[in-house]
Amino acid sequence: MNSIQTIGLCLILGVVACGQASPLAENTSESESRGVKAELTADTNNIAPVGTTVNVRDDRTVLVERTEEVAELHTNDEFTPAIEAQNGRLLIVYLTLGNTGKESGNMLRTQFQLIDSQGRQYDDVQAGQDISTMFMWLAEQGLEEPSTQIFPGGTAPTAKIFRVAPDAEGLRLVVNEKEFAIN
Repeated sequence: MNSIQTIGLCLILGVVACGQASPLAENTSESESRGVKAELTADTNNIAPVGTTVNVRDDRTVLVERTEEVAELHTNDEFTPAIEAQNGRLLIVYLTLGNTGKESGNMLRTQFQLIDSQGRQYDDVQAGQDISTMFMWLAEQGLEEPSTQIFPGGTAPTAKIFRVAPDAEGLRLVVNEKEFAIN
């Protein structure tokens, strides 16, 4: 490899000086580190860890607090049907939504999606009886619904519920093209 190719490779990997360790090194496979050509599909430097607040719009932030896997999601009302995993896994992602703008508003038009290491995408529970159960469960937990008005400078704790495949690994939460590593 000549010096021009070496400089080009350093620039591609985002390394300021070739002597520094690449910020991608943790996520680079052994074959990539030996110089085998690999296709980079995502900038891993832009994936926020749990506990990090990220601007997802000009006037909104998201903080991923934690995740929890459950077999079913029940409310305290015995007549309300549980949200079931349906042959998969049920994952709860606890969030704090923030309003950094000058007007009150909510996060209704914001898409929350999980993507696994195989590129499979999972939308949050939003339909039928599941939505009624989710809203009741959120209220019982002291969490807000997505339609809750957030005043300027305010925050709202909430949760999103996802059904994912049983073999889903390396899950990332994507909110308006901003990514959070959740497991």
